[in-house]
Amino acid sequence: MDPERQENSLRSPFVSRCWEFTKVILAVMAIAAIGMVAAAGALNQKQLLEEKKHALEKENERLKQEIKMLEREITSLRDNPRAVEKAAESKLGMARPDDTVYVFESNLASKDTHKIRRQAVSVKAKSP
Repeated sequence: MDPERQENSLRSPFVSRCWEFTKVILAVMAIAAIGMVAAAGALNQKQLLEEKKHALEKENERLKQEIKMLEREITSLRDNPRAVEKAAESKLGMARPDDTVYVFESNLASKDTHKIRRQAVSVKAKSP
């Protein structure tokens, strides 16, 4: 056997093993790249969910404060007759029979609407 042929036959198993090793390394790198892309998406989704959680916690706190305010208003309306009268005047536009009511009409400063705002002022009549 001539020496050149013998060298090629010895080199061939080595080259084929290197090629197989290279294919394995490339496959591992491809799987790692896919995993990194998936992990980046999961981290982004986690961040979005954390932001949403923070916004909901903030809204929850605001609603708790609103509930406390409404509970105070309910207590005031139950216990204070003047609070009931004031609420009836401001929220319902009611007045006592002996009150004089003045109504002022003015245009709103909005270019796309022609609503008229009414404001009632109740003045208590002074008895002589």
